[in-house]
Amino acid sequence: MLGWTASLKLHGKRIDGIDWHAKYKDPDGNMRFGWHRHEFDISTRDDKFRVPVDGFDGIERRVQFIGHALTVMGILLNEVDHGTGELQFG
Repeated sequence: MLGWTASLKLHGKRIDGIDWHAKYKDPDGNMRFGWHRHEFDISTRDDKFRVPVDGFDGIERRVQFIGHALTVMGILLNEVDHGTGELQFG
């Protein structure tokens, strides 16, 4: 296994995410490899921008990956969950 993938979707379309590729182009057109973030471009409604990110090498547990990915993407979790655990629209 090379790594995990995390994505944030809105209406089924990825608007942010983190994963690992052996080869990808950064926003400047340079070929890179490794961990990167998919950034959403509102003007084209595409997530084609891949920006290198640090801090994922050496992560061995899924919970560590999820925690770091959420931090990098700026997603905050509330430790107090008032939900029922059920999907709102089933």
